[in-house]
Amino acid sequence: MLHLHLAHSWYVLSFEQLPREGLRWTFLNSAYSHTRNSRLLVIVSHGVCYSISMNSCITMTKTKCSSCLQIARAFGASDIIAVDVQDEKLEKAKTFGATATINSKIEDPIERIKEITGGRGVDIAVEALGKPLTFSQCTQSVRDGGKAVMIGLAQAGAIEEIDINRLVRRKVQVIGSYGGRARQDLPKLVKLAESGIFNIADAVTRKYGFEEAGKAFQDLNQGKIFSRVVVEIM
Repeated sequence: MLHLHLAHSWYVLSFEQLPREGLRWTFLNSAYSHTRNSRLLVIVSHGVCYSISMNSCITMTKTKCSSCLQIARAFGASDIIAVDVQDEKLEKAKTFGATATINSKIEDPIERIKEITGGRGVDIAVEALGKPLTFSQCTQSVRDGGKAVMIGLAQAGAIEEIDINRLVRRKVQVIGSYGGRARQDLPKLVKLAESGIFNIADAVTRKYGFEEAGKAFQDLNQGKIFSRVVVEIM
């Protein structure tokens, strides 16, 4: 007997919204797998999201943080801290669920996180940028026994040192998480979209014509895109 596992995403999400769901699987999977037995109080995301996609599901992405923020809120996080280097993106992060923001160009994110959490550190830290510096900051952000979850992909060969003694003595867990399970995760995401927990209306920062594809990539690289852009090819 053939069993089909289908989510009615076509009725809920538009073609412009569908390509991005793969990004959400990554964090949904990491959040569910690594936080379901924890008291999720604080999530810190290093690097607020911007991504680019084209119709026909051709997707190119940088980070996943607007999804991180919304899923963290959906999982019941009472405090959500977003870290970035642009005030504009940090302001936008508040609309996606951030309760506090840190501009790491202006202040030391580790010290500020300690200040916000009363010197304790966060329960869960999520690194979504894939940079050695933010990888290090992520591991330093968590409390004793906390979890540093890495979902950002780095350039090939990227390496960062970790304070081994702190890792061992403080029982810090460093967890890599990549991808999800479409059959199991997509229905959950569709339900979150239906419930209004995801801010789908603001999922697209800007639309470009196919002849403007070069400018779309330029705007992306210059950090002008918070969420994503759509390049219309038809």
